[in-house]
Amino acid sequence: KSWFPDKKTILMPVWHGERFSKRVHFHSEGQRILYVAASNPYNNHGLEKFLEEVWPNVLKDCPQVELRIVGSVQPPSSQIPNGVVFLGRVSDEKLHEEYQKSILVINPQQAGTGLKIKCVEALSQGCVLVTYPAGAEGLEEGIQEGAFWVAKNSEDFREKIVKLIRDPDLRLETQKRAEAFSRESFSKESVFREFKEVLSGASLSTCF
Repeated sequence: KSWFPDKKTILMPVWHGERFSKRVHFHSEGQRILYVAASNPYNNHGLEKFLEEVWPNVLKDCPQVELRIVGSVQPPSSQIPNGVVFLGRVSDEKLHEEYQKSILVINPQQAGTGLKIKCVEALSQGCVLVTYPAGAEGLEEGIQEGAFWVAKNSEDFREKIVKLIRDPDLRLETQKRAEAFSRESFSKESVFREFKEVLSGASLSTCF
């Protein structure tokens, strides 16, 4: 806007390609929770705090649950807790499979700025997402639409996870809202809609 103050400015959000999942409802394997992240200070810190403050209490309430972690995010310096599996980097096909077989996806990142692509990807896969406010930045409309869950603190994070594990109807409703929100926000059609409308109604002389 500062470069072209007299021109219309269009901000296009993230386009997540044609990766939208045709998710089969309720066909998850057991009680899997998934976390997908690269190794950076925000992700590593968030995971470490989650494993210290949230995960032990989740296991007390839901002893059959398993947390599967994909990506280069670093394991904790201490011993890996029970029920946690680090898969490391995987193929796109394997990642899609992990999304499909998980009943929840988490993003325990507590700090950082900008849109979190890991959240966009989870929502675009039709997954039920639980995150902190830092993970919801740039996705505020999704909060209003109930497309995912935002926890205020570690105890609230635990409560939301346990509630969703125990209530398949609530998971299904959230999943449907996640699918609708991601298609409206991140599909090719929605991302480029305004840009195409401007181009279709303007000549080159009016664009520059």
